Amino acid sequence: MHYTPFTTYTPFMYYTLSTPSTTHTHPQMYVFLPHDSACQHASAVLLSYPKVITLSGMSKCFGMPGIRIGWLISQDTAFMNSIATQKDYTTICNAGPSEFLALVVLQHAGKVVGDIRQVVTRNARALEVFVSR
Repeated sequence: MHYTPFTTYTPFMYYTLSTPSTTHTHPQMYVFLPHDSACQHASAVLLSYPKVITLSGMSKCFGMPGIRIGWLISQDTAFMNSIATQKDYTTICNAGPSEFLALVVLQHAGKVVGDIRQVVTRNARALEVFVSR
């Protein structure tokens, strides 16, 4: 399995993505935060490859680290079936209040992500000022 940060895709990377024996994990925990929309477009392209596993959740972009709600997306049916089987042995369902709160935040995702993006932008500028000294 190969870990790939979402900002490092090259022509070689797209070639290796099409190799049937290679599985790539693609974390999307921060996918809504970059200013560069190319990162989001790369995420959409990656979903077309059969051996890519993307994962995300409510903790980073949605500001809910304690909620413990996340998801996996893959076209690899065998992998998804094995994950479902493992989940059956570890936890049958999420906590009801967590699911409710996640749904409320997702219904207001534009505002929530926008607010968090403003904080990230402000902090990035502060970091640039600090480092430039």
